[in-house]
Amino acid sequence: MFFLGFPLILVSIVLFIGISTTNIGMLWLAAGHAIIVPGAVMVLHLLGSFLPTELTSVPASDISLLVPSAIHADAYANATPSYWIAHLTFFCAYVITNAYNVYNLDPVLTSTNYQYKVDNRKTRASMIILVSILVLLSFVALRCYVTGAETLLGVPLGLLVFGFLGYFWCVASANGLNGVDGTSARNSDIFGVVNQMVSTNDTDVTVCSNTTTKKDDDTTG
Repeated sequence: MFFLGFPLILVSIVLFIGISTTNIGMLWLAAGHAIIVPGAVMVLHLLGSFLPTELTSVPASDISLLVPSAIHADAYANATPSYWIAHLTFFCAYVITNAYNVYNLDPVLTSTNYQYKVDNRKTRASMIILVSILVLLSFVALRCYVTGAETLLGVPLGLLVFGFLGYFWCVASANGLNGVDGTSARNSDIFGVVNQMVSTNDTDVTVCSNTTTKKDDDTTG
């Protein structure tokens, strides 16, 4: 049941974190799940209604529906694409694009140990990208293998369409929050990776380390 309703759980967590931490990037992502994904799926289902049912639909059941036990009057549920694939792909595409943008931020200041912070930021962003890709591919494979609630046309269509939508929604987030001195990146960074960087507004930056010099010398920390 957790796996069948995973996209809804995921969206609920994103919305909760966005509201509780006032993370603008998370709130923007939640808005995309609430507006962009359902709207796009409805349009694709409308277009798919002109195709034979065998190509676009699966037998309606708790397994094939995003909300188990929801009332479904028809014998078949349109799964080209399914809401499940759409939400998961949109989320992962947004996260991957967000992490990629953070990875490619240009360093502004050069100070003691600053390069370490830049390397740390790039490592975290790389791990987010890798984990997101693995989650997307493995969960889609499990969905197809375990449930059989996807169509041969719906899976590639969902990955392609909502991959692009997640990408462009993340780009729109950064552009909509455009500012100076990294303001846009900080506001749209959903994991707070950018906050690990030294503030670009600082003119005199001191980076602490746990290095102890020889006896009678100063200790920095």
